Amino acid sequence: MPEFGQRNDARWFKIELMQVTAITTIAPSNERFSENLPGTVAALINSLADAGLPVTGADVTSAHALARLVTRAAAVYQFYRDEAYKPVHLVEFSDLADQGPTVFQIGNGPLRNIDGENLQAPRMEIKVPVAIDAVRRRQSSISELEARGYDVDASVPPVLGIAEAQLRPADELRAMMRTQSLVGHIAGLVLAGETPETDDLVSIGRELMSPRERDFLREVGSMMAPGARFSVSSSLYDEALVHLTATAAAEALAWVIGRISVPGTRLNAVELEPVAWRITTLRSGDGQVKSVDECVSALDVAHLLHHSQPGWLDEEGQRIARGWNRALGWALWPAGQWGQTERVI
Repeated sequence: MPEFGQRNDARWFKIELMQVTAITTIAPSNERFSENLPGTVAALINSLADAGLPVTGADVTSAHALARLVTRAAAVYQFYRDEAYKPVHLVEFSDLADQGPTVFQIGNGPLRNIDGENLQAPRMEIKVPVAIDAVRRRQSSISELEARGYDVDASVPPVLGIAEAQLRPADELRAMMRTQSLVGHIAGLVLAGETPETDDLVSIGRELMSPRERDFLREVGSMMAPGARFSVSSSLYDEALVHLTATAAAEALAWVIGRISVPGTRLNAVELEPVAWRITTLRSGDGQVKSVDECVSALDVAHLLHHSQPGWLDEEGQRIARGWNRALGWALWPAGQWGQTERVI
């Protein structure tokens, strides 16, 4: 703990300072933030795991809300206060907390919200901060869908708030769109029992793919080696079904960059129709990259449908929802890796 000395009447007094750490999902507007963000996040995630909280899983519903917030941290601020500092004093950081989801750690203690409540205690997950606009958007989506007779799972956590979201550069979006289009194309050929072109398997974008996608293309390529007979096993067929989702992901990214136009019956809860969740030929777009607000709104609907898996949405519709959820979550969180983002958002 840092120590400072103070001279008073020829006597030295040692002052103990308490470190107060603020972890927020809002990107910093200046340079006053911790440069060791990855290290701080990793240490906190390890401490949460040691405390018995689920910190990861197959999707966003598997991890504790506190672990998801810490993983998405965009900045870490460090302050020093008197050693008598108490959780009730955290109210001094209300302005910071008002900007977006923020939690605090006093010394090496548990993570707390602005009210000083211990978020690592049992049954405190509901007190983990969430962006207010994200909650309102989700409530609106659920209300609109249910009013039209489409039931969804109201317990699915909301997505990002506008202040938390950052859209990746258009070049990155375009590159991933091409990559996912390739993966989806190969998956479609495998499902049809057709032999892919060799050029497709050595095409660009391998570095952008998830490890599972690369393994899939590698397995398909191994069956095209000289002397090998292209034959689709049941396991490869099942894997191709999984990667058919990439076609929907490519479609979502094409919409983001303005290459295609998607009807409101797909993206807006107030207009949504199950028949709109089909892979069809869509009209050309205006070439304009969508705003963060538009992308977050579309993500909210896709996220809700993907995790709810409602019976009124058929298998193809659910596959498309999964692809859109994966693509839009990745597009709006530049720190996330492809194939991993949906575990956090």
